[in-house]
Amino acid sequence: MPEDDEDDFAGVWDSDRSRPGEPIDDDTARGPAEGRPARTRRGASGPGSRRWGRLAQRWVPDSLRDSRIDPGKRGALLLTLVAAVAASVAAIGVWRDRPEPRPVQAVSLAQASAVATDRTPGTTGARSTASRGHPATGTARADATQSATVVVSVTGAVRRPGLVRLPSGARVADAIAKAGGTTSSATLTGLNLAAKLTDGASVVVADRADPSSGASSGSFVSGSDGGGGGSGTAGAPAGKLDLNTADAAALDALPGVGPVTAAAIVAWREKNGRFASVEQLQEIQGIGPAKFAALAKLVTV
Repeated sequence: MPEDDEDDFAGVWDSDRSRPGEPIDDDTARGPAEGRPARTRRGASGPGSRRWGRLAQRWVPDSLRDSRIDPGKRGALLLTLVAAVAASVAAIGVWRDRPEPRPVQAVSLAQASAVATDRTPGTTGARSTASRGHPATGTARADATQSATVVVSVTGAVRRPGLVRLPSGARVADAIAKAGGTTSSATLTGLNLAAKLTDGASVVVADRADPSSGASSGSFVSGSDGGGGGSGTAGAPAGKLDLNTADAAALDALPGVGPVTAAAIVAWREKNGRFASVEQLQEIQGIGPAKFAALAKLVTV
């Protein structure tokens, strides 16, 4: 054996080898050939064993270097019991520290909507009244429905005369189409098909085959100008439009009068003063004999 191995294991003896100063028994004296087989030294198998030998020589007392720990059945049972108790305590601690669910209060959507409505810029008085506890939902919906549609009377030479319901902003042509269109004897002369309809307006389509009507052109009267509807007289309105007080919008609603002619009538009135007679309309550029004949029955001074 090399010398360094001898140094590493100096003072480390097998359990069968006597220490210095101790008597040698017969088996030890006889050696491995005469007695039981000789045991090899611990750590003599390689460099790792030499390192462990140094640690044992330095830290382990001499009386414990050859000891073997054997707790026995009772000791093993006691260790198992201690481990089980420790595991139970740890499990209880983890279970008690687990997160607990907490119920969340339900959010009232109605209240949130009310707050959002109150804070909306440009809130009208109706909304403010509703937010104070005066319900106006049904009224507001009814008003919105009414403002979204208009009811117009369509009579004369149409296929289905009567009341028609149209969306807001509809034109005279839309009302005639809603009434089934014109008949073969209808005439649209003097009827402004592009005029916008208002609620309660009356549209009368002239009929050439009805001599008793005495009219050669249709008529349109808006609901804001007196409303009246034709009743078999080819559109004679219930009330005539005063040329001295009517504004450009009212004049524009007359059959055959567009924005240009309405502005010309207002300009003539501002320049020459009040109309003395209906015949003075013929002095305005753009109003010829045919248009004057249609307007003479619808206006007054």
